[in-house]
Amino acid sequence: MGTVVQSRPEITLGDMVIPGTHDSGSFSIDTFSPFSAVGRTQNVSVIEQLHRGARFLDLRIAGGGKNVHIYHGCLKGSLFERVLDDITLFCHDFPGEFVVIHVVGEYQRPFTPVQKKKALDIMKQSLGDKLYVEDDLNKLLTTPVKDLVLAGKQICVLLKRIYDDFEVDGIKYTESFIAKEYGFFSAEKWLENQWL
Repeated sequence: MGTVVQSRPEITLGDMVIPGTHDSGSFSIDTFSPFSAVGRTQNVSVIEQLHRGARFLDLRIAGGGKNVHIYHGCLKGSLFERVLDDITLFCHDFPGEFVVIHVVGEYQRPFTPVQKKKALDIMKQSLGDKLYVEDDLNKLLTTPVKDLVLAGKQICVLLKRIYDDFEVDGIKYTESFIAKEYGFFSAEKWLENQWL
């Protein structure tokens, strides 16, 4: 993406087709787990996927005890924050790049409201100052990528199946609340992907 931005400085995310990987975090599923041959859709780490050119990462998560883990179906992978730390490391090493993270609550996996809030907090903390935090999705899509990365904003988070019936301590975590408080967007409104 850094090369595209250099050759076309006014290009926006809304103008791009972004290469990505499916079930990006599934590399962390133990190769000796039953069904890992179909569950591990990636054989290299997220940071290696980024080094190879992926700029869209599809991360499936759910609760695992007190933590949030990567999942693909019934197969559990690494802690969610470990994958996020790798993404942040990549962005620190390559300040001209921009990464879109699609975070999906895995189908039919336990994911309590407290665990969902924990996932949101982990993302905000792990991605830190690299995170594009704005409650206006249109602004993200129309701002030149060059301007985003020059401001140090290199990561956008899209959510799917995270805010259904989601309330913690009397606070309703609706789409608009999450956009305002965390700067994360609904994938339903932004993402065109026939496989999701």
